[in-house]
Amino acid sequence: MISTVDIEKWHLSSEPDIVVRVLASMVNVTSVTSVMRCPQEALGTLRRVFGRSSLHVATAQEDLAYALYVLEYSSGLFYKARDHAERAIRIIENLVPADHLLLASAKRVKALILEEIALDTPAGQDIKPSLLEESESLHKAALALSMMAFGEKNVQTAKHYGNLGRLYQSMQKFQVSTT
Repeated sequence: MISTVDIEKWHLSSEPDIVVRVLASMVNVTSVTSVMRCPQEALGTLRRVFGRSSLHVATAQEDLAYALYVLEYSSGLFYKARDHAERAIRIIENLVPADHLLLASAKRVKALILEEIALDTPAGQDIKPSLLEESESLHKAALALSMMAFGEKNVQTAKHYGNLGRLYQSMQKFQVSTT
């Protein structure tokens, strides 16, 4: 099996995404408890190679956020996932223009996480509406970026419409979710 030490020895400057791909493939042959070590190790390796603020690190932050979101879906412990998504967005915003497509995916991941945190928040708590509103804003921003890049008739754009529709159902805005 390939270790992260072996991966760091590779010449990552020419193919940095290979780190994430190799470590992600390791997930298929490891136990569930060690699954999360793979994206965390990839993130650590990319930080050592590229520094803390590179697009490669931002992508790894986003990947880790989504992996934690999926892993913790049944437990409702989404705070680490949210932290990684926020870091990804901050890094990307510091490196690219505000209308760059890279922001769409990171914002979508954070929006999904915020929606789940809101849904797990007991009714009547003040934080729930603000989480749902922030999730809506992020989904709309991701949709707008996707529309600019791909147009309306595209799988990525459809995914953003679907996420926004599901959010509106969670917010019980049923009329808006169907338009």
